[in-house]
Amino acid sequence: MSLVFPIRGSVPGDQRADWCGAMARALVLVAILLLGCCVAHAQATDAAVLSKRADDVEKCFKEKFALYAATQSSLDLRYTGLTAIFVAEQVARDARFNQGTGKVEGPLMQMSVPAYCEEVLYKPYVRTLEDALAARAKASAGGLAPFGSEDIEADSLFVQGYQDLIGRHSKGHSDIARAALETMARVQKIAVTPEAVTLVARASQTPDLYRWNDGRYHAHTPEFAAGKPDERIQSMSSGMKAFGKLVCDLSTTFVELVKVGAKEESLFMIGVIGHAVQDLEYHRGMTMSQHSGLSYVVSLNPDSPDIPKAAEIERRSIEGTVWMMQLLRGRVGNAQWQSLFKWKPLGDFSFRGTAERVYGLKGGTRVQDMKVSALASYWNLSLAYRSGERPRSELEVESCSKDGGISCWDAAEVRKQIEARLASGEACQ
Repeated sequence: MSLVFPIRGSVPGDQRADWCGAMARALVLVAILLLGCCVAHAQATDAAVLSKRADDVEKCFKEKFALYAATQSSLDLRYTGLTAIFVAEQVARDARFNQGTGKVEGPLMQMSVPAYCEEVLYKPYVRTLEDALAARAKASAGGLAPFGSEDIEADSLFVQGYQDLIGRHSKGHSDIARAALETMARVQKIAVTPEAVTLVARASQTPDLYRWNDGRYHAHTPEFAAGKPDERIQSMSSGMKAFGKLVCDLSTTFVELVKVGAKEESLFMIGVIGHAVQDLEYHRGMTMSQHSGLSYVVSLNPDSPDIPKAAEIERRSIEGTVWMMQLLRGRVGNAQWQSLFKWKPLGDFSFRGTAERVYGLKGGTRVQDMKVSALASYWNLSLAYRSGERPRSELEVESCSKDGGISCWDAAEVRKQIEARLASGEACQ
C-alpha cells in the first residue's frame, strides 16, 4: 500500500542516458543520506570509502541495467520511482553502524563491488522483473488487455518487494481496492469489467508515487515539536481538517470528471481517493517520523503494529473504501456510476498518461516525487528517536492519550465529517 515510492518521476525512453546518470548520482546520495548519521561518527576514511563504494556499485548497476533494457525494447523499461524504491530498499537494509567500533559495516562495505552489484542489486531486480512479467502474461491470457505503458514495477511482486521500506500493509492498496470493488459490485448488483477493476486498483498505488511528500494523501499528522503536547493536539486537529478537505476536493473533482465523460480519469480518481481512506485506517494520523521510527527503531510494522489486529485493520480499510464508493455514487447517480464500470481501454490507452493528466489537474504537478532521496529522507526521520532528540514514548502504539504516545486521529469522526460535507454538497472548507 501501496511501496512505492515511486516518488516518482517517470523518465521518457529517449532520455535513458540521462536517467542512468541520475540513477548513479541517486544511489550515491542514498548511501550518504541513509548512513549520514552513522558516518558522522565514523572515521573520515570510512566516509570516503563508503562514498566511493556506493559510486562504484551504482556505476556497475547502471551498466548492467542499461544493457538489459537494451535487449528488452518491447518492455519500455524506465527508471521510475518504483525502481528507486526497489533499489533503495536493498541499500537501506544493508545500512549498519557498529557503535562499539564506530565503523560503518554491512554488505555494502564488506562485499566486493562486483559481487554486491551482481548479487544484491542486479540479480534480485531482474528476477523480480521477470517473475512480474510472467504473472502479468498469465493474467492477460484471460483477455485482460495490457495497460499500455504501465510500468511493470507497479505489479504486485514489485510492491511486495518494497513494502518493508514504505509501509507494510498486510495487503497493498491494490489488493484492498480490488476487494472493495468486489464487495461494492456485489452489494450494488452492478457489472464491473476486469479492466475497470485493474485501473482503479493500479491508481490506488499512485499517491505513494506522485504525492509521497504530501501527508494529506496518507492520513499523516504534520510534524510537531517534541515535548509540546499542546502543539501535538493542534497538529492532529489541523491534520484531520486538511485530510477531510483533501478527500472533499478530490471527490468534487471526481464529479466534474464524470460530468464531462472522462471515464478513465474518473476511475483513476476513485483509486486515488481510495488510497487516502485506506491510509486513514493504517496510519491513523501518526506523523511520518513516527511511521519511520516504528519501522526502523522499534522494529514494528508501522501500518499494523499490533499484528493480531492486522486482519481487523485490513477489514476496516476495505469497508472504508466501500463507504467512500457509496458516497461517490450518491454524488453522480446510479446510471453514471454503473456506466463507469463498463469501461474498457481503447487501443492507445496509457496508464502513465492518465496518471499525469489526473495529477496535473487544477495546477497540480504531474511529476512523481518518489525518488531514492525521498526514501532516504524517510529513513533519516527515525534517527531522531535513536539520538534522543525525540522521546521513544511517541512510538508507543497502545498509547493515544492527550499528552503522549503515537499521534492518532478519531477515524470515525473524520469519516463522519466527510460524509456530512459530501452528502450536503457543501463547499470543501
